[in-house]
Amino acid sequence: MAKARKKAISRESDLYVDELISAAEAAVIGYEKYLLDRIDYKDLARIMIILRELLPFEGYDRNDN
Repeated sequence: MAKARKKAISRESDLYVDELISAAEAAVIGYEKYLLDRIDYKDLARIMIILRELLPFEGYDRNDN
């Protein structure tokens, strides 16, 4: 979902910034819940993937560990 919207929304737009802030906030809250054992690592991974898809990682190979 976020990946498809990323291409349609300019990174300079207010909507992109709002989505980025929302995803970052969700990541922080999700991580806190993970540390408190309220969610598992799979739930946290889903949250982090949404944030990662919004971030500009051009030139970075996501499959390289």
